[in-house]
Amino acid sequence: MSSSKLIFLKGSEYEECGLETLLYSNAHVLGRGTFGTTFKAQLPGKAFVAVKRLKGVCLPEIDFAAKVKELAKMAAGHDNLLPLKAYCCHMNERLLLHDYKHLSSLASALHGETNFDI
Repeated sequence: MSSSKLIFLKGSEYEECGLETLLYSNAHVLGRGTFGTTFKAQLPGKAFVAVKRLKGVCLPEIDFAAKVKELAKMAAGHDNLLPLKAYCCHMNERLLLHDYKHLSSLASALHGETNFDI
């Protein structure tokens, strides 16, 4: 049942595209953490997104999709969470897509602005 497309959630204003489009787009590593690596990538139409490539997630696709939808509901009504725009579950890959916010991170919120421009 593994699909190679991005599943865009309700309310997403992004132009829908496939996983291959995302994988071949220009991407820059924003950071690495306990749950995976976050990239800045560009979707068709010049929209930038933050893509979280999760590591160590062993949930089947149906369970992963259910958890993502729960997370999207929580983020939609929360001031401190970015809304989830799309996700992908392909083979062993689990991706989450959010809006990209320039110099917006938990670290910058806690410690102030940084001097790098990504």
